[in-house]
Amino acid sequence: MDSAIFGQIRQMPVIDSHEHLLHERDMRTKETDVVDFMTPYVCDVLMSCGMSEEEWKQVNDKSVSFQKRYSVLERYLPHIRFTTYYKSMMRGLSLCYGMKDLSLGECERVNDALKAGVDTEPLFVRHNIRKALTFVGYAGVDYFSDSRVMIPVPTVSYITPKCEEELKLLEESVGFSVNDLTSLERAIRSLFDLYRRCGLKNIKIGSAYNRTLDYALPDTDKAERQLRSVVRGEFSAGFLYGQNNMNIPLDGLKDLDNFVVWKCAELAAEQGMNVIFHTGLHAWNRNDPQACHANYLQNFIRSHADQKIVLLHAGYPYTDDALLLCRYYPNVYLDLAWLHILDRREAVRTVERAIELLPVNKIVGFGGDVCTPVNTVGNLSVSLENLAHAFAGLVRCGDMTESEAVETCRRWLYDNPKEIYEVNA
Repeated sequence: MDSAIFGQIRQMPVIDSHEHLLHERDMRTKETDVVDFMTPYVCDVLMSCGMSEEEWKQVNDKSVSFQKRYSVLERYLPHIRFTTYYKSMMRGLSLCYGMKDLSLGECERVNDALKAGVDTEPLFVRHNIRKALTFVGYAGVDYFSDSRVMIPVPTVSYITPKCEEELKLLEESVGFSVNDLTSLERAIRSLFDLYRRCGLKNIKIGSAYNRTLDYALPDTDKAERQLRSVVRGEFSAGFLYGQNNMNIPLDGLKDLDNFVVWKCAELAAEQGMNVIFHTGLHAWNRNDPQACHANYLQNFIRSHADQKIVLLHAGYPYTDDALLLCRYYPNVYLDLAWLHILDRREAVRTVERAIELLPVNKIVGFGGDVCTPVNTVGNLSVSLENLAHAFAGLVRCGDMTESEAVETCRRWLYDNPKEIYEVNA
């Protein structure tokens, strides 16, 4: 039964709901080797098992011979080979380049093939991916204006300036100074004017990497004081372990972040845009497990009852939070992006629970959530297997027929993301 359902759903059109991919023309010219497919995620488990940050930097240093870089890497590979992160990466490399293992010889062979660049469109066509929502910064979304497969989703939570460097980036993006809430609101409106001109339908809020998701109504006096503290340079940027992006916990800036998030949601509602939240596990290590919980969003959801809100990653590992919010509120939807390569057994259980608890039109079944289309291919293969296994079990139990299972998969993989995210595909 698993293989029968898998054989049918692997032929279906797919809308990939969540990626971090470059424009396809830039993927063709980007210098890439096998190590690049370890970011994100495989690097997390490498450093979790003991690889130091300095060693990870050595492995990524392309000015050093690949053989020397590999000698650092191979000491840690035996510890991570059973993780789904590793297996899904290898699945993509196998499907795209026939890679048999991560030996030095195979790595060097695939590296030679990668010199020709990675061509996104043929890979997507071969694996029935019609469109991919790719999540980007809050500015420069017109970079994708001529892309045939990528639909940009701006991460508007990045607008909240947490240090002088981020404030300068915001000012450069909008072309004027930002030094109080009035000018900050003007900056946000300027960015949303760009989104409207680009015809965008979705925004992402990813503050969960820096805070719990308890978005209170903004206290503008506190938000003003916090913004002025940023203007005075009282906050400085740190780094997440393994990541190169700036990271400052928002504990001292939550009112400012509340102001940005509520203003973005307000403008999104005016423009008929959906709000997508990161919920659940974080990429990169040394983050706060408390920030994984989706249940903090309840008040925000109640206050935006007429706005479509999507919870990414099914809130894993606290899937109860996300499932219940999706069950309780008609405007909340569940996206299984990334879940399939976090924990395969939990992904199957979540599919089974979602079928029993939720209407089938509220689920998005696949998003790769990676940085290269090769990883997307591997993640899709794993995801389709998970779906086939879950739905085959439901058929064997008599909960649905095979044709109903296949039709539901089609809804989750194509019809639902097309409708929920308003994708023209």
